[in-house]
Amino acid sequence: MNTGTPRPRFRSRWTTEKDEELRRRIGHRQTAGIIAAAMDRTNHAIRGRAGELGFMVPTTIAPWRVA
Repeated sequence: MNTGTPRPRFRSRWTTEKDEELRRRIGHRQTAGIIAAAMDRTNHAIRGRAGELGFMVPTTIAPWRVA
């Protein structure tokens, strides 16, 4: 029995503004979890889009890694 509100089937598309926000947040070394919560996206969506843009999102395991 589902009593909650239904989740949208598809999330909003990535815009130029959202791509810039993602780049800025990655530049500030925020983790995927923090970025996902702030941008109302999933960790998978954040990592996937960052990869498409040629970036690597910092992790808590290896925050020093530079893409």
